[in-house]
Amino acid sequence: MSNHRLSHIVVCVALISTWVTVAPTQADKQLAPESRTNGAETLASVTELGKNLAAVTVEIFDEDRMVALGTVVSQDGLIVTKASELGWNTTVRLPDDRRVNPIEVAVDADNDLALLRLDVEFTKFAKLFDTDNWTRGRFLISPADTRSDYRIGIVSANTRTIKRQGGVLGVSLRRESPEVEGVEVFRVYSETGAQQAGVTPGDIIQTVQGVPVKSVTQLQQIVNSHFPGEVLTLALKRGDQTLQLNVTLGFRSDYFGHLDRNQRLSGRTSSRRSGFEEILQHDIPIEVSAMGAPVADLQGRIVGINIARVDRVCAYALPSSLVRRVLDELGEALPQAE
Repeated sequence: MSNHRLSHIVVCVALISTWVTVAPTQADKQLAPESRTNGAETLASVTELGKNLAAVTVEIFDEDRMVALGTVVSQDGLIVTKASELGWNTTVRLPDDRRVNPIEVAVDADNDLALLRLDVEFTKFAKLFDTDNWTRGRFLISPADTRSDYRIGIVSANTRTIKRQGGVLGVSLRRESPEVEGVEVFRVYSETGAQQAGVTPGDIIQTVQGVPVKSVTQLQQIVNSHFPGEVLTLALKRGDQTLQLNVTLGFRSDYFGHLDRNQRLSGRTSSRRSGFEEILQHDIPIEVSAMGAPVADLQGRIVGINIARVDRVCAYALPSSLVRRVLDELGEALPQAE
């Protein structure tokens, strides 16, 4: 072999050897946990933003259970939150840990937004900032569970309307028969509102909310006209008995979510997560109890109010412009933040 060819081979081997020794391993390519989106170092860099959001956020309870957060939007005691999470015995825990009762509640059912009035003067409140700059990938921050526990994420989709989804009982029905006065239940699915209320196969549903039921189609239309999370009263016949049962409607994906792997992995989601005029979609990892919390950009401007946890990687917020318009319609006009 010539000296020329031998030297060529040696050079090639040396180059390959060098490449092998400096090539990063898979472990080297992984970002350290503390440096990831919601790692300790990353969250430490937005500590002041988190504190500012906590100062204008309240915790809302139904008796002793925290059900939502709320955003303080005026000095004279106005709070916005998610309406469908409110209970019968609502109290509000303020940033200074006092507990107070709302003296007035107004609801915009179209967007599931509630306005609470408290007999409290606030020194700090959120100024809602309108913007059309919803570039996907833009960073956002929000309280994630309690008011002082915050996380960051990004705008993950274009703003849009979310159409209304009707609720379901969680049963399948037999085709109506002239011999049956009502509609017969053929099957009751597990872990559904119907099963939890005590509906059983063979029951004859005769009325829903006092409306006589004459066909499967009519029953489906009545049920679909109500949101998931609403409670319907069914009058049904079981043998010689006439019963009244209260059934909480669910989402179709809740009952048949075994077909959707993402839904199976998502844990608890909002009981109402459809039917909004406009939403800002983000991927901040928040809990159902964080609905009503403010969403801010990294300049600290409040750009939305959380309204629904949809699944493990998707949440909806109502844009600030929509919230201000709803409040205006409820008789509480707020100035736009500059």
